[in-house]
Amino acid sequence: MPVQNDVRVSWSAGLNPPSPVAYYKVYARLGQVGDYDTLMGQTLDATTHLDLFDLAPNDYNFVVTAVDAPGQESSKSGGSNLVTVLALPAPPVAPSNAGAVFI
Repeated sequence: MPVQNDVRVSWSAGLNPPSPVAYYKVYARLGQVGDYDTLMGQTLDATTHLDLFDLAPNDYNFVVTAVDAPGQESSKSGGSNLVTVLALPAPPVAPSNAGAVFI
């Protein structure tokens, strides 16, 4: 069975925002302490799907911000639960003894 490293981060829009949301930014950090790094910006949907195969195996915490058209960014949402990104299994063994004959 393959290891699944996709994580769906979802959120609800803030109620009665003073200005319309242009896009959302998704941030992640290792564990529960430290700084957040931007993973994805300009996400127009209320739910986004992130492909996390480029993240090292570890525990991650995610937050989201809303950004309006002039670029003003909201404060970060409350953090998600910790999500563990697993190491991918080793790739399959390469085929051997490939050959071709003229028929």
